[in-house]
Amino acid sequence: NEGIGMSPAQRAACDFFVYIPQHSGATASLNVAIAGSIVLHHFALWAQMPEHARQGEKFVVDQRRTSLDRYTNPNEVEQAEIQRKRAERAAKRKLQEEDGEGAGGTGEGDDDDDD
Repeated sequence: NEGIGMSPAQRAACDFFVYIPQHSGATASLNVAIAGSIVLHHFALWAQMPEHARQGEKFVVDQRRTSLDRYTNPNEVEQAEIQRKRAERAAKRKLQEEDGEGAGGTGEGDDDDDD
């Protein structure tokens, strides 16, 4: 927290603290995105994570899978999502059937007569 710091309750909820040294008295805080970036950078160094490939000054980006490829050849994550959605739809259909709202509706207001 800027200025006054964290409250005792906030401090008590923390398992540990990370200190990011500042080398200027111009400000007393860092933007949370910047602070997070610094922490993640140092974690990646500590964990000896390999740097992603670059071509010149740009990082090489993996080619995105097409919708057709995801549909015809889903990976494990995509297959799990498909199964989850199918289960949700089946549960919803079952609830509708139990409530008498089957595919044909309730029968009320089904006619097309306007009189």
